[in-house]
Amino acid sequence: VVLCSPCIPLLFMGEEWAASSPFPYFAGPRDPELDDAVQRGRAQEFGDFGWDPADIPDPIAMSTLDAARLQWDELRDGYHAEMLDWYRRVIALRRERPELSDPRPGATAVDELDSEAAMVMWRGDTAIAVNIGDHSLRLALDTAPDRRVLLASDAEARLVDGSIVLPAHSVAIVGR
Repeated sequence: VVLCSPCIPLLFMGEEWAASSPFPYFAGPRDPELDDAVQRGRAQEFGDFGWDPADIPDPIAMSTLDAARLQWDELRDGYHAEMLDWYRRVIALRRERPELSDPRPGATAVDELDSEAAMVMWRGDTAIAVNIGDHSLRLALDTAPDRRVLLASDAEARLVDGSIVLPAHSVAIVGR
């Protein structure tokens, strides 16, 4: 959705290959007084969210930085390689179809749906259908006869009578 929205997509620290490394805030040791203030501030901030203080990464500790280092060898492994390939295909489609990178907010529409687990975002004549739910869904698109699935995260995604059938936890980009 982010790669097809009317903004410049920003990806963070290996997001494009589903890196297993966490992305914690890290400040590094500097001045003892400032370090103490940063540690207290982070503890309070995360405490306000109900985190156990023992689970809050110390923003000054070198171990926090070390844990966040990307594991570049993941790029070649199963799920991580598949995710990187998916991002590359979506970016290639974004280059091929100008409507997917149109920066004008007015060039984007989102269909109102009964399901909180799904959405259809329209970028010009291209639909980005998303199902984050645990069950397959059928989402209405339109009756244009020449629509086709341009890219789907699940091979079971299919067009049926002006709708897209999306398996659980999947996305499909549909266009003409």
